[in-house]
Amino acid sequence: MVKETIFLCALYLIAGFAMGFAVFSPGKEHVNELKAKAAVAVYEGRAVCEKALDQWVCSIPKD
Repeated sequence: MVKETIFLCALYLIAGFAMGFAVFSPGKEHVNELKAKAAVAVYEGRAVCEKALDQWVCSIPKD
């Protein structure tokens, strides 16, 4: 009886983890959306840095 109870508890625990993973795991579309947002953020950050560098270089007086 005790072994059956432990087995059932373990089975329910594994089933619960599987259900939770299935519900909360990101889908392929969501992963692609996150990758696209990250790529845009990197591009925008690079553009800001390049603009700041250009402004700094252009502000140096040329002799």
